[in-house]
Amino acid sequence: MLSNLLAIFVKIPVLKRLIPSLIKKISSVINLQIKVKRNNALFLLNTKNQHDRALLLSPDYEPKQINFLLNEINTQNNFNIFIDIGACIGFYSLSVASMCPNISRVDLFEPNNENFLCAKRNIELNNETAIKSSLYNFGLSNKSASKKLYTLKKNDGAGGSIPEFEGQYADKGAVSFDIEVKIGDEILRYENKKIVLKIDVERHELNVLEGIKNLLTKNKCLVQVEVFGEYFDSISSIMKDYGYREFHRIDHNYLFDVSDFYYKNY
Repeated sequence: MLSNLLAIFVKIPVLKRLIPSLIKKISSVINLQIKVKRNNALFLLNTKNQHDRALLLSPDYEPKQINFLLNEINTQNNFNIFIDIGACIGFYSLSVASMCPNISRVDLFEPNNENFLCAKRNIELNNETAIKSSLYNFGLSNKSASKKLYTLKKNDGAGGSIPEFEGQYADKGAVSFDIEVKIGDEILRYENKKIVLKIDVERHELNVLEGIKNLLTKNKCLVQVEVFGEYFDSISSIMKDYGYREFHRIDHNYLFDVSDFYYKNY
């Protein structure tokens, strides 16, 4: 398969930067779409999208996080709902739905319209997952409102951030567009369930957590949340207030301070 060959070639030092650059240039001229299989799920990747290119070139995309989450879900064997807040192209949701047989319902939230359409397409490729999935084209927050989503460039699918434009993309030509956000507890009305949540919302985590207080306190939950270093204290504080304890952490090893933290209340 082409994707497997690319993943092998990209490990060769001299080709490590050449191949991604070449694919990006080709994609600027041709709408290149490639179907791949990852974690027992099918994905139709559009190489104009940064996340799609990463998944194309790396069969083990975010392997530490995915493997840890899958192991936690399958070892405990009593989770049946997966909630993906900041679903992007659906990689986490489809991986969990395909690799965890007890998950019977998947809720995905993705406000970036380009990523939403990619996730919709990928879900439709996987019939069993499509039956149990609900995909929403808005974000979650502590208030229902229209927001600005900042990103590196239009339709690239990466770097989406709701907070005020903090200058993090100032030298890279950031743009913004309007999205909708809604209060999580008004959408997710589960009670007395065992739920797994993945939250990846680029500095909007505290707002999301404030909006899902009922969800987190009326159910037994395992939570994976991506946290930038400067927001750790506020995230840690609200999770403790909700009765959660941190039990694991995986660093991203980027140039900036960001990690995935894991919490549970059981």
